[in-house]
Amino acid sequence: MKKLVTLLVPLPCLALFVCVLAAPLFAADRVAIGSGDWMTDSNWYQNTKPAAGDNIFITSTSRTTNAVSLSLTTELGFTTSRLNIGGTGSTGVLVVGGAGVSAFSLTLGERTYIGAGGTGAMMISTGASVYASQGYTGFVPLCVGGVTNTNVSLSSNGLLQIDGGAFYISSSAAQQVQFASQNTGSQTATFIMNSGTFSSALTASNIGFAAGGAANMYARAYGMLYGGTFTIAGELCLGTATATTGDYKAEFTVSSKMDTMHVGGSNATTSTMLRLASKATLTLDVDGIAGYTAADWENKKIVDVNGRFEVVDNATTELVINFENFSAWADADAGDTITITLVSYTTQTHGASAVYSVIGVDESLFSVGSLVWGANGLTIDVTYKGIPEPALCAAMLGALALAFAARRRK
Repeated sequence: MKKLVTLLVPLPCLALFVCVLAAPLFAADRVAIGSGDWMTDSNWYQNTKPAAGDNIFITSTSRTTNAVSLSLTTELGFTTSRLNIGGTGSTGVLVVGGAGVSAFSLTLGERTYIGAGGTGAMMISTGASVYASQGYTGFVPLCVGGVTNTNVSLSSNGLLQIDGGAFYISSSAAQQVQFASQNTGSQTATFIMNSGTFSSALTASNIGFAAGGAANMYARAYGMLYGGTFTIAGELCLGTATATTGDYKAEFTVSSKMDTMHVGGSNATTSTMLRLASKATLTLDVDGIAGYTAADWENKKIVDVNGRFEVVDNATTELVINFENFSAWADADAGDTITITLVSYTTQTHGASAVYSVIGVDESLFSVGSLVWGANGLTIDVTYKGIPEPALCAAMLGALALAFAARRRK
């Protein structure tokens, strides 16, 4: 006769047992093999789109193709693990959001690589909010155009572009956000903002553009901020902090048409928050803004630094003020002068060996003064000369006509 054995299991232990069975034993790798909608199973290897906890590779070397482009226009409902766009030897593109798309969010987990050993791009458009956060010690929350191993033969090319969407970074670990700032391989990173939001809550580390500094490495990092809101709580480092024999270069442009360009969080500090280092160029485009008055310009800060603005004392460091697309303010009269704050700061240091230049001024309409390093900001005065008188215009046209006639007679 068989005995019936009753096993009594405490409820807490039973609940834990059920949870362990329900949880995945390890993260699966989901690799894109086709282009189109993220939510289409057939665009993924083994006909299975990613689920919670999966590592996601929009990069398909060793599969059926090595170039894929996916679009995501709806909520996933879970946090990704690792996201790799454009890995070794492949090309990958992820477009998040788009015209007419209802608001939704994409939450990235452990780490995100764009162009790590290959060519990768992430475009964030209208309707999409992307959240990148990681507490995984030893990995950056975002790496664009770089690899984290020692394979120096790899070539990395990454692009992050924001066109009306938003990208938010938070992290419980003191990790950098890197644009072509790894110490291995050949790397190029590009960051473009046309509209929308980029925000980083990292305070214990920096966002670096070509900030690696290793010898005998090639890195190019480009930042182009033309519109929208850019706010970071930590340091923005452009170029290498120390002298290096590596072939590094950072080129960063900020337009006055940005709604906000703020570096350094909200608490007052004298620590360096914007560092223009060796092998770096910062260009401030003083672009005309429709409807702007003199008062608007007087209250405008093209770059707002809550902390120290440091221009490293090095001949490879360059600050350029570009007036090529500047126009008269709405209430300008001949002889009026405005003071434009290029960079506001708590304190500053600027090296005498660095290169400072003002370019693109239409001298028929404006005259500009010298750069002034004040107690709380770098400023420049602009005087409007007014539109030339008709008689002067006629004289100029006549001179041009005579010059043209003389040229034809030769």
